[in-house]
Amino acid sequence: MQVLRPSIRRIQRGAVLVEFALVSIVFYLLLAGTVELGRLMVMNQALQDAARIAAREFALAPFPASATFEQALYDALQPVPSVNPPIFDPRALVVDMTDLPAGTDPTTVFATLPVVNQSLQLLMFRDEVTVEGQRRDVYRMPGTLLINDAFAQMPLPTNPLGLTVQVPRIIGRGPGGGEIIEWTNVLEEVRANNSFVAAGTGSFSLTPPNPGQESGMAAVRLNLPFQSVLLGSFYTDADGSSAGPMEATGVQTVTNPQDQNGRLAIDSADSAGTYGGEYGLGGLHMLGTQIRPFRRVISAQSMFRREVFQ
Repeated sequence: MQVLRPSIRRIQRGAVLVEFALVSIVFYLLLAGTVELGRLMVMNQALQDAARIAAREFALAPFPASATFEQALYDALQPVPSVNPPIFDPRALVVDMTDLPAGTDPTTVFATLPVVNQSLQLLMFRDEVTVEGQRRDVYRMPGTLLINDAFAQMPLPTNPLGLTVQVPRIIGRGPGGGEIIEWTNVLEEVRANNSFVAAGTGSFSLTPPNPGQESGMAAVRLNLPFQSVLLGSFYTDADGSSAGPMEATGVQTVTNPQDQNGRLAIDSADSAGTYGGEYGLGGLHMLGTQIRPFRRVISAQSMFRREVFQ
């Protein structure tokens, strides 16, 4: 009776496949890490440049000496703005191309926006979203897409629905695994007590409310959520009892709901896509499970002393 034995060549071929499967994981991590680190550096540099532009423009704009940063920030929303052309417009954090003539060049559209919004163009991405039953083709900042009813009452031609963006900062996880977030604005003033409650207490005004406080400073911070296209989030319990991919279970708690700058624009709870889902926290497919992408909120700030006053 003849016993058939596998050939040495066939055994070697199987060993090579196993070795490649093991080594390819390392190669993938190196490649993904290199690509995402490059994206992060580019976005961080663009964010820092935009923060510098914002601080310089607010420092050189002829606002009243007693004006607060909030009054300067939302000057474009006033019936008669103090500065023309305006410096920043929160309605221009979203550029809706849906109703514009076919073939419109996005570059020409961005050229009509305030100078700070123009500087944010490199950080915006193109997205197709369903808002109130309408499919919209938009360029927007990363973060949570919101509908601000006040903005809808005074829409821009490039934003007829009154859309805007706010940054959800993850500060923890609840018992069910859902994120605990707090709202942060894309553009805000650097303050000692950097909260919405402290609005008007910063250093922008020449007449600060607190004696001895720094005054006449345009101190600006820009916040941007960086979310990976290729890498997922990973967690380890404090006691080391369990670890694994961070599943996209949804937001559990919002610590400062009173500061939400509108209502959620995305109806579906589907979190697929790097910046998908109601809160823009995204989701990546992994073996039939939705996991969160690797995520960090990066900030850039700049300060200039005010030079021009109304």
